[in-house]
Amino acid sequence: GKYQIGEAVDGYTSYGFKVDPIWAADKSGVPKNKFKEGENIYLNGDGLAVTNITINLYIISNVSVSEGQSICSNENCLNVSQSVKAEVDEKGTFKNVVFYSKDLLAGAYKVLPDLDSDGIIDAEDILAMDDSKEAGFVIVNEQVPSTKKANGQTCSSNDECSSEYCFIASGKTATTEIWGTCQDIQAVNGKNYSVSFTADNSVKYILTDTFIGSDEKVYTSNYILTNVINNTLNTKTFDFLAGGTHCFTLKRCDALDNCNTEEILGCASINFGCGAAKVNESYLVSWKKGAATSEYGNLTKHELTERTYPSISNSNTTITSLTFLYDANTTSTTRAKQQKSIITYVVRSCYGSICPPAYDVFAPTPNKGCIQIFEA
Repeated sequence: GKYQIGEAVDGYTSYGFKVDPIWAADKSGVPKNKFKEGENIYLNGDGLAVTNITINLYIISNVSVSEGQSICSNENCLNVSQSVKAEVDEKGTFKNVVFYSKDLLAGAYKVLPDLDSDGIIDAEDILAMDDSKEAGFVIVNEQVPSTKKANGQTCSSNDECSSEYCFIASGKTATTEIWGTCQDIQAVNGKNYSVSFTADNSVKYILTDTFIGSDEKVYTSNYILTNVINNTLNTKTFDFLAGGTHCFTLKRCDALDNCNTEEILGCASINFGCGAAKVNESYLVSWKKGAATSEYGNLTKHELTERTYPSISNSNTTITSLTFLYDANTTSTTRAKQQKSIITYVVRSCYGSICPPAYDVFAPTPNKGCIQIFEA
């Protein structure tokens, strides 16, 4: 259960016993205190003093820490590795947050939480450590065997893949660990990415796109597929995808909305893609100022064309187009969308009433002049 400051949860006395609210473990969540170099470390927590919050977890050397100490302040920093985030539920629990130990040398380490994310070690942080009194775990100089995989091959947890993000890992990026196909592809400029599944007699299918960007933010969109012909191979094509990692899963549902467990359809690392935002989330569209003069006269305004596409392309794709005019000195605007979709942007320089294609401004931000809008 939850502990309070002053409780004998870390006791070495005759009345106490030792409890680690946070512990290192194997993939199944079983506590583990010895790892090989490069082996994934799975962090778990239970009975924490905080609930329904995102906390930071640090791996530090086996050193003593004290209340009020800064985790990192100017040059007076603990020797910490990169941090990972954990989503703590209403019971003060989190499970199987993956920490990648590739940069950790052999030695003894502790797991240090920052429960209120203030960068200061508090009493609650010390009580929750693995371990406050001794080392939480050790890393030994034994390499984990791995197999080098090329793009297009399936990756597993001990494989070395050529793509930086060829999977979505638990805790760090999503709620479940998904390993899939490692691919470096582009999903704009006439290229696309497709996922396929064989239909059965289900009434509907839920296709889910889980996305992790370079900023490690997670986005998810669900697409409801109906009127699918039974016992046929179905392919869904995405003409535009945000740049980063996408993993696609499928649920099959009956008439009572009972759905089976998710099937993994594949993962892809989109290295040439769009920006990303959520429904009703504001994002910036900016562009380069056009040339001051041309054979048509002086620059008078910029014309921004916004086109909206459905996320999944189909034969009946409907494209809506809006045009906005801005004065010659304006080079950005803020936009937000109310439904998941794909938005593309083109900006032209206008001279008088003429906005010739020859004077298109460089493709605006977001990335590649397009943005994928995910569910809120």
